[in-house]
Amino acid sequence: MKTTINSTQKKIIKYLWILLIVIVSSSFIGISRKSAYGDPLREKEVSLRIVKKFSVRGTIESLTIKMKIPTTKKNKQTVNSLSFSIQPDSIYTKEDNTYAVFRFYNVTESFKLIITGDITIYNVINTNNEDTNVNFAKYLMPEKFIECNHRDIKMAAKQLKGKNDIETTLNTFAFVDSSVKYKRNESIGAVEVLETGVGKCTDFSDLFVALLRANKIPAKTVQGIVVDSQHDNPLHQWSEVYLQKQGWVRFDPTFRSAIYKVDNHYEMNLKNVYIETGEGRNDSELKGEALHYEYKTDSYGAGVKMKSSYDVVSKQ
Repeated sequence: MKTTINSTQKKIIKYLWILLIVIVSSSFIGISRKSAYGDPLREKEVSLRIVKKFSVRGTIESLTIKMKIPTTKKNKQTVNSLSFSIQPDSIYTKEDNTYAVFRFYNVTESFKLIITGDITIYNVINTNNEDTNVNFAKYLMPEKFIECNHRDIKMAAKQLKGKNDIETTLNTFAFVDSSVKYKRNESIGAVEVLETGVGKCTDFSDLFVALLRANKIPAKTVQGIVVDSQHDNPLHQWSEVYLQKQGWVRFDPTFRSAIYKVDNHYEMNLKNVYIETGEGRNDSELKGEALHYEYKTDSYGAGVKMKSSYDVVSKQ
Protein backbone atom coordinates (compact mmCIF):
# COMPACT_ATOMS: atom_id res chain seq x y z
CA MET A 1 0.00 0.00 0.00
CA LYS A 2 1.38 3.42 -0.97
CA THR A 3 1.93 5.88 1.90
CA THR A 4 1.31 9.58 1.24
CA ILE A 5 2.81 12.45 3.21
CA ASN A 6 0.79 15.62 3.58
CA SER A 7 2.23 19.14 3.61
CA THR A 8 2.23 19.42 7.39
CA GLN A 9 4.20 16.19 7.77
CA LYS A 10 6.66 17.39 5.13
CA LYS A 11 7.24 20.55 7.15
CA ILE A 12 7.85 18.55 10.32
CA ILE A 13 10.41 16.40 8.50
CA LYS A 14 12.08 19.54 7.13
CA TYR A 15 12.27 21.12 10.60
CA LEU A 16 13.74 17.94 12.11
CA TRP A 17 16.42 17.74 9.44
CA ILE A 18 17.36 21.41 9.90
CA LEU A 19 17.43 21.01 13.67
CA LEU A 20 19.72 17.98 13.31
CA ILE A 21 22.06 20.01 11.11
CA VAL A 22 21.96 22.87 13.63
CA ILE A 23 22.83 20.62 16.58
CA VAL A 24 25.69 18.89 14.77
CA SER A 25 27.14 22.08 13.30
CA SER A 26 26.83 24.09 16.52
CA SER A 27 28.90 21.49 18.36
CA PHE A 28 31.79 22.36 16.01
CA ILE A 29 31.43 26.05 15.22
CA GLY A 30 29.22 27.61 17.86
CA ILE A 31 26.03 29.44 17.07
CA SER A 32 26.31 30.40 13.41
CA ARG A 33 27.90 28.89 10.29
CA LYS A 34 31.07 30.93 9.88
CA SER A 35 30.34 34.61 10.22
CA ALA A 36 29.92 35.22 13.95
CA TYR A 37 32.50 37.60 15.37
CA GLY A 38 33.20 39.28 18.66
CA ASP A 39 34.24 42.88 19.27
CA PRO A 40 36.88 43.78 21.87
CA LEU A 41 35.47 47.33 22.08
CA ARG A 42 32.70 46.94 24.64
CA GLU A 43 32.43 50.73 24.85
CA LYS A 44 32.64 52.91 21.76
CA GLU A 45 32.25 56.63 21.04
CA VAL A 46 30.14 57.39 17.97
CA SER A 47 29.30 60.57 16.05
CA LEU A 48 25.88 60.80 14.45
CA ARG A 49 24.71 63.05 11.60
CA ILE A 50 21.38 62.50 9.89
CA VAL A 51 20.12 64.78 7.12
CA LYS A 52 16.47 64.78 6.10
CA LYS A 53 15.99 66.82 2.94
CA PHE A 54 12.41 67.86 2.24
CA SER A 55 11.68 68.98 -1.30
CA VAL A 56 8.62 71.23 -1.39
CA ARG A 57 6.50 71.87 -4.47
CA GLY A 58 3.93 74.67 -4.39
CA THR A 59 2.45 75.93 -1.13
CA ILE A 60 2.00 73.57 1.80
CA GLU A 61 -0.47 74.84 4.36
CA SER A 62 0.75 72.55 7.13
CA LEU A 63 3.46 69.91 7.48
CA THR A 64 4.00 67.65 10.48
CA ILE A 65 7.11 65.50 10.89
CA LYS A 66 7.43 62.88 13.61
CA MET A 67 10.46 60.67 14.24
CA LYS A 68 12.01 58.45 16.89
CA ILE A 69 15.19 59.78 18.46
CA PRO A 70 17.88 57.86 20.38
CA THR A 71 17.91 58.22 24.16
CA THR A 72 20.11 56.90 26.95
CA LYS A 73 19.39 53.25 27.75
CA LYS A 74 21.17 51.44 30.56
CA ASN A 75 23.88 49.02 29.40
CA LYS A 76 23.10 49.87 25.76
CA GLN A 77 23.93 53.49 25.01
CA THR A 78 24.50 56.93 26.53
CA VAL A 79 23.41 59.94 24.49
CA ASN A 80 26.01 62.56 25.39
CA SER A 81 24.56 65.21 23.08
CA LEU A 82 21.80 65.52 20.50
CA SER A 83 20.95 68.66 18.57
CA PHE A 84 18.60 69.71 15.77
CA SER A 85 19.09 72.31 13.05
CA ILE A 86 15.40 73.11 13.57
CA GLN A 87 14.13 72.82 17.13
CA PRO A 88 11.28 70.33 17.58
CA ASP A 89 7.91 71.67 18.71
CA SER A 90 7.68 68.85 21.21
CA ILE A 91 9.50 65.77 22.48
CA TYR A 92 7.58 63.04 24.27
CA THR A 93 8.01 59.45 25.42
CA LYS A 94 5.53 56.63 24.95
CA GLU A 95 6.09 52.92 25.69
CA ASP A 96 9.90 53.14 25.94
CA ASN A 97 10.21 55.16 22.70
CA THR A 98 10.97 58.88 22.47
CA TYR A 99 9.63 61.02 19.61
CA ALA A 100 10.45 64.47 18.26
CA VAL A 101 7.65 66.37 16.51
CA PHE A 102 8.14 69.26 14.07
CA ARG A 103 5.29 71.43 12.75
CA PHE A 104 5.49 73.88 9.85
CA TYR A 105 2.92 76.21 8.30
CA ASN A 106 2.68 77.91 4.90
CA VAL A 107 5.80 76.20 3.59
CA THR A 108 6.92 77.28 0.11
CA GLU A 109 10.62 76.39 0.04
CA SER A 110 12.59 73.16 0.36
CA PHE A 111 14.59 72.70 3.56
CA LYS A 112 16.85 70.35 5.49
CA LEU A 113 16.39 68.93 8.97
CA ILE A 114 19.76 67.91 10.40
CA ILE A 115 20.21 65.86 13.56
CA THR A 116 23.71 65.58 15.08
CA GLY A 117 24.89 63.86 18.22
CA ASP A 118 27.59 62.08 20.17
CA ILE A 119 26.69 58.70 21.62
CA THR A 120 28.54 56.06 23.64
CA ILE A 121 27.41 52.54 22.73
CA TYR A 122 27.98 49.39 24.79
CA ASN A 123 28.26 45.70 23.99
CA VAL A 124 27.76 43.77 27.23
CA ILE A 125 25.63 41.04 28.79
CA ASN A 126 24.48 41.34 32.38
CA THR A 127 25.84 38.65 34.67
CA ASN A 128 22.87 39.32 36.95
CA ASN A 129 19.36 40.07 35.70
CA GLU A 130 18.57 43.73 36.42
CA ASP A 131 15.44 43.80 34.22
CA THR A 132 12.98 42.36 36.71
CA ASN A 133 10.16 44.90 36.32
CA VAL A 134 8.97 43.75 32.89
CA ASN A 135 5.45 43.53 31.49
CA PHE A 136 5.91 40.16 29.78
CA ALA A 137 2.44 40.01 28.22
CA LYS A 138 3.17 42.28 25.25
CA TYR A 139 6.39 40.39 24.48
CA LEU A 140 4.56 37.07 24.24
CA MET A 141 1.48 37.98 22.22
CA PRO A 142 0.93 37.67 18.46
CA GLU A 143 0.84 40.83 16.35
CA LYS A 144 1.11 41.88 12.73
CA PHE A 145 4.24 40.29 11.16
CA ILE A 146 4.88 38.24 14.34
CA GLU A 147 2.23 35.51 14.12
CA CYS A 148 3.45 33.41 17.03
CA ASN A 149 0.07 31.66 17.40
CA HIS A 150 0.04 30.37 13.81
CA ARG A 151 0.05 26.58 13.45
CA ASP A 152 3.22 26.46 11.33
CA ILE A 153 5.14 28.75 13.70
CA LYS A 154 4.09 26.70 16.73
CA MET A 155 5.03 23.47 14.96
CA ALA A 156 8.51 24.77 14.11
CA ALA A 157 9.01 26.21 17.60
CA LYS A 158 8.19 22.87 19.21
CA GLN A 159 11.14 21.24 17.42
CA LEU A 160 13.48 23.95 18.72
CA LYS A 161 12.61 23.79 22.41
CA GLY A 162 15.63 23.02 24.59
CA LYS A 163 16.26 22.28 28.25
CA ASN A 164 16.23 25.97 29.23
CA ASP A 165 15.62 29.41 27.75
CA ILE A 166 19.20 29.90 26.53
CA GLU A 167 19.31 26.55 24.75
CA THR A 168 15.92 27.21 23.13
CA THR A 169 17.05 30.68 22.05
CA LEU A 170 20.28 29.40 20.52
CA ASN A 171 18.46 26.56 18.74
CA THR A 172 16.01 29.13 17.35
CA PHE A 173 18.77 31.49 16.30
CA ALA A 174 20.64 28.71 14.49
CA PHE A 175 17.42 27.58 12.80
CA VAL A 176 16.74 31.06 11.38
CA ASP A 177 20.38 31.36 10.36
CA SER A 178 20.24 28.02 8.54
CA SER A 179 16.87 28.36 6.85
CA VAL A 180 16.53 32.02 5.73
CA LYS A 181 18.48 33.75 2.97
CA TYR A 182 18.74 37.52 2.65
CA LYS A 183 16.59 39.18 0.01
CA ARG A 184 15.62 42.83 -0.06
CA ASN A 185 11.83 42.99 -0.35
CA GLU A 186 8.73 44.28 1.36
CA SER A 187 8.18 42.89 4.86
CA ILE A 188 6.19 39.68 4.62
CA GLY A 189 5.79 38.45 8.20
CA ALA A 190 7.09 35.45 10.11
CA VAL A 191 4.75 32.84 8.58
CA GLU A 192 5.69 33.68 5.00
CA VAL A 193 9.39 33.92 5.86
CA LEU A 194 9.15 30.43 7.32
CA GLU A 195 7.44 29.22 4.16
CA THR A 196 9.64 30.93 1.56
CA GLY A 197 12.98 31.03 3.39
CA VAL A 198 13.84 34.56 2.20
CA GLY A 199 13.64 38.04 3.68
CA LYS A 200 15.43 41.19 4.79
CA CYS A 201 16.43 42.26 8.30
CA THR A 202 12.86 42.85 9.48
CA ASP A 203 11.89 39.37 8.29
CA PHE A 204 14.82 37.65 10.02
CA SER A 205 13.89 39.42 13.25
CA ASP A 206 10.15 38.76 12.87
CA LEU A 207 10.64 35.01 12.45
CA PHE A 208 13.15 34.79 15.31
CA VAL A 209 10.84 36.68 17.68
CA ALA A 210 7.73 34.75 16.60
CA LEU A 211 9.37 31.37 17.21
CA LEU A 212 10.59 32.42 20.65
CA ARG A 213 7.20 33.80 21.65
CA ALA A 214 5.64 30.52 20.55
CA ASN A 215 7.92 28.85 23.11
CA LYS A 216 6.85 31.35 25.80
CA ILE A 217 10.16 33.23 25.78
CA PRO A 218 9.68 37.03 25.82
CA ALA A 219 11.20 38.64 22.72
CA LYS A 220 10.92 41.93 20.86
CA THR A 221 12.10 43.72 17.74
CA VAL A 222 14.40 46.72 17.99
CA GLN A 223 15.03 49.44 15.40
CA GLY A 224 18.09 51.58 15.02
CA ILE A 225 21.18 52.50 13.06
CA VAL A 226 24.31 50.47 12.29
CA VAL A 227 27.57 52.35 12.89
CA ASP A 228 30.25 52.37 10.17
CA SER A 229 27.87 50.80 7.67
CA GLN A 230 29.09 50.45 4.09
CA HIS A 231 25.56 51.05 2.80
CA ASP A 232 23.81 54.35 2.07
CA ASN A 233 20.96 53.35 4.34
CA PRO A 234 22.23 52.07 7.73
CA LEU A 235 18.74 51.67 9.23
CA HIS A 236 18.37 48.20 10.67
CA GLN A 237 16.15 45.93 12.76
CA TRP A 238 17.39 43.30 15.20
CA SER A 239 15.96 41.46 18.22
CA GLU A 240 16.21 41.25 21.98
CA VAL A 241 15.38 38.22 24.08
CA TYR A 242 14.55 38.15 27.77
CA LEU A 243 16.66 35.47 29.46
CA GLN A 244 15.94 34.60 33.08
CA LYS A 245 19.52 35.01 34.32
CA GLN A 246 20.68 37.84 32.05
CA GLY A 247 17.59 39.95 31.35
CA TRP A 248 17.31 41.53 27.88
CA VAL A 249 20.04 40.36 25.49
CA ARG A 250 20.65 41.57 21.93
CA PHE A 251 20.59 39.10 19.02
CA ASP A 252 20.95 39.93 15.32
CA PRO A 253 19.73 37.08 13.08
CA THR A 254 20.54 39.03 9.90
CA PHE A 255 24.22 39.46 10.79
CA ARG A 256 24.39 35.94 12.30
CA SER A 257 25.40 37.44 15.63
CA ALA A 258 24.35 35.83 18.90
CA ILE A 259 26.15 34.98 22.16
CA TYR A 260 28.66 32.35 23.17
CA LYS A 261 29.68 30.76 26.46
CA VAL A 262 32.99 31.56 28.17
CA ASP A 263 33.59 29.51 31.31
CA ASN A 264 30.44 30.06 33.38
CA HIS A 265 29.12 33.18 31.65
CA TYR A 266 28.14 34.43 28.18
CA GLU A 267 29.74 37.03 25.92
CA MET A 268 28.38 38.98 22.98
CA ASN A 269 29.36 37.45 19.64
CA LEU A 270 28.62 40.55 17.59
CA LYS A 271 30.22 43.87 16.82
CA ASN A 272 29.54 46.94 18.91
CA VAL A 273 27.79 48.88 16.11
CA TYR A 274 24.20 49.37 17.28
CA ILE A 275 22.46 52.67 18.02
CA GLU A 276 18.93 52.00 19.21
CA THR A 277 16.21 54.45 18.20
CA GLY A 278 13.20 52.47 19.40
CA GLU A 279 11.49 49.15 19.91
CA GLY A 280 8.24 47.49 18.88
CA ARG A 281 7.31 46.05 15.50
CA ASN A 282 4.08 47.97 14.85
CA ASP A 283 4.56 51.53 15.99
CA SER A 284 1.18 53.29 15.85
CA GLU A 285 2.83 56.67 16.43
CA LEU A 286 4.76 56.43 13.16
CA LYS A 287 2.37 54.15 11.26
CA GLY A 288 5.11 51.52 11.07
CA GLU A 289 7.69 53.86 9.53
CA ALA A 290 11.08 55.10 10.78
CA LEU A 291 9.89 58.67 10.20
CA HIS A 292 6.37 59.78 9.38
CA TYR A 293 5.31 63.04 7.78
CA GLU A 294 1.99 64.30 6.53
CA TYR A 295 0.88 67.56 4.96
CA LYS A 296 -2.15 69.52 3.84
CA THR A 297 -2.43 71.66 0.74
CA ASP A 298 -5.12 73.13 -1.49
CA SER A 299 -2.67 73.94 -4.29
CA TYR A 300 -2.86 71.83 -7.43
CA GLY A 301 0.36 69.85 -7.96
CA ALA A 302 1.79 70.80 -4.59
CA GLY A 303 3.54 68.15 -2.49
CA VAL A 304 6.46 67.11 -0.32
CA LYS A 305 9.13 64.47 -0.85
CA MET A 306 11.85 63.42 1.57
CA LYS A 307 15.37 62.06 1.02
CA SER A 308 17.66 60.88 3.82
CA SER A 309 21.43 60.66 4.21
CA TYR A 310 23.45 59.30 7.13
CA ASP A 311 26.95 59.76 8.49
CA VAL A 312 27.29 57.51 11.53
CA VAL A 313 30.90 56.61 12.39
CA SER A 314 32.92 55.47 15.37
CA LYS A 315 35.56 57.83 16.73
CA GLN A 316 38.12 55.13 17.55
